[in-house]
Amino acid sequence: MKCPNCGAELPDDAAFCMICGAPMEKKNDEVKEPEPPSIDAEVEKPVEPLVPEKPVVEEKPEEMPSVEPLPSGNEVPHVEEPEPVKQEPVPPVDPGMPVPPVPPKPPVEPGKPAGKKPIPKKLIIISAVAVVAIVACIAGFLYFGSFVTVHLITDNLSAAVTGGNNYGTVAFNGYGRDMSELVEKYSDKASQSVDDLSNLDWNALADSASDYADIYAFESSIAYTVEYPDGKENGKLSNGDVIKITAEYDEDLAKELHITVKDTEYEYTVEGLADLVEVDLFEGLEVGWGVSYYGSTPTLQVEQTSDDELLQNISYYTEEVDDTTVEVTASIDEESLISQGYIAKDNTYTKTYDVGQRPIPITSLDGEGVEEAYRQEAEKVATAYQNMCSKIYVEGNPVTISSYTVTEIDEGWSGIDAEVTYTLSDGRTYTTSYDIMLYRMGDDSISSLMDYEFDNDSCELSKYSLDD
Repeated sequence: MKCPNCGAELPDDAAFCMICGAPMEKKNDEVKEPEPPSIDAEVEKPVEPLVPEKPVVEEKPEEMPSVEPLPSGNEVPHVEEPEPVKQEPVPPVDPGMPVPPVPPKPPVEPGKPAGKKPIPKKLIIISAVAVVAIVACIAGFLYFGSFVTVHLITDNLSAAVTGGNNYGTVAFNGYGRDMSELVEKYSDKASQSVDDLSNLDWNALADSASDYADIYAFESSIAYTVEYPDGKENGKLSNGDVIKITAEYDEDLAKELHITVKDTEYEYTVEGLADLVEVDLFEGLEVGWGVSYYGSTPTLQVEQTSDDELLQNISYYTEEVDDTTVEVTASIDEESLISQGYIAKDNTYTKTYDVGQRPIPITSLDGEGVEEAYRQEAEKVATAYQNMCSKIYVEGNPVTISSYTVTEIDEGWSGIDAEVTYTLSDGRTYTTSYDIMLYRMGDDSISSLMDYEFDNDSCELSKYSLDD
């Protein structure tokens, strides 16, 4: 049978409606069910309900079944379920009164909650992509934000330019490397305040040591290559020459330490080189045989007669090539010479001289012109003495030399003795002897190979040295 109140189908023996709670009355005669009125029909005013003999038991409506979750990919925001509406007790209805039928509810599509519009699939995809992009940006920011930048070559590179144009030298004392960010990062990590050893964080200390070891390994891997212009080398550079500098490093270690490396190539232009002054290192140089004192063995001697200060400060070394040839080398090298603004003429630092054969001592007056040569040498000695001792002192009294005479040339036990008599300004005379040695030169000439000099002590005479 049907409930006269709500129209629900009920069992024939139901005492009340299980849907609306209305009591069911059984009749012997079958009541014909009235036809439902049209929707547009005017609903008559309901009649006051009769008070039932027994109270109607109010039953709570059954809970709605839970809705299964949507499949993955079609998730929608969670919607809170509304609180259940409390039903008021339905009063009994007159059985004879016609009840309008309840219109059926529209069917609900599976997977979609009733009363909610479905979310477009395209919007879900766009939202998902946006979320992934945001997450990727955040992850990228956190990852790349941990990188520090190291500059291997910058404009702060230090270069010392020396020499002159076409002979320039460039020394790179530093390539402007900037590792301040890297040092600051690990310095902050390693810094900690320690009151005593018991408070020391040994793990942090070990990590810091490992970090610094990695930094040292990275810095040790950095190597610089300096490339000079084609056909040139350092020391032969000119103004305008371009030097290319390239830095290499351990790329894998840089990635591991989150280091971004920049400025690995640089071009340096040479400038500031002055033109050098060409100089002949052997100008004014006299090379030949000589002796250091009377009767000594002849040796090769070099004398610089130039007034140029540079040449006067250069030492020279000799080496006999054969019996008549000697090689002379300047002690200064090209680098030192260039540093003073000079360059050797014809790039000559060694020169060969023909000095003839080693001189032979003449110990006898025999031979043509020998005695006369010794007499001239004796006069040379006497003239040197007179020039040196323009005033001589006899026991503190100054006198001068008026004249001298070579009185005798004789063979001595070690050479030739020359006797000279000086006439003083007071009329007295002074006679002395000199040991003289002459040499036969390679060209058959005769020479003493030396200049005579006297010291001040030789100008002081005793009265016993004078001839009365």
